[in-house]
Amino acid sequence: MTQQLPTARRESDGGASGPPTTSACGDSLSRLGGIEVNAAVELGRAELRLRDLARLAPGSVVRLDRMTGEPADLVVNGRPFARGEIVIVDDHLGLRVTELLAEHA
Repeated sequence: MTQQLPTARRESDGGASGPPTTSACGDSLSRLGGIEVNAAVELGRAELRLRDLARLAPGSVVRLDRMTGEPADLVVNGRPFARGEIVIVDDHLGLRVTELLAEHA
């Protein structure tokens, strides 16, 4: 759904040349929609020594730096983008976004 924004008019020229029209902005944004990014949900992190990593086997447990119930991060192209809670939808895991993070996070 595209939201239409009011177009500003400049007093000096009667509004003949102003910012791009809504359709021009919408066209630019729609072209960006096809760009692929890498997105991952991060449940937590762990630091392991190589010898400990080499000892991992099926059934091994790696302790993460987060507690049960803490929000998971949505990371886009290596940068934190949002936080949310893990949900199950039709036997698939998902992330319900509860917070969008500031750009510098």
